[in-house]
Amino acid sequence: MSRRVSIASFVVSGLLWAVLGAIILPILAFLFVLIVNQFDPRCGTPGDSGGCEMGLLVAAVVAVLPGAGIGLLLGLLRAWWRARRAMVSSARG
Repeated sequence: MSRRVSIASFVVSGLLWAVLGAIILPILAFLFVLIVNQFDPRCGTPGDSGGCEMGLLVAAVVAVLPGAGIGLLLGLLRAWWRARRAMVSSARG
């Protein structure tokens, strides 16, 4: 008796991981740019005019879509791997 895997599990897994990726990658991008700005001698000077701070915002906003795409891919791969393992284990015994 084989266990059937529904498409809904793939969709839900993909969407949940996409949301996680859309949240986590911008946070990581923000922190990376924040650390890099600490070592830039031009940041915080009177001639900066807020350019370094705008770089923080842009990095975080631009990272949302790639984060969602990476999360979607990871979620779908994870669901596929689990379904494959379930089918293999049900075929064995």
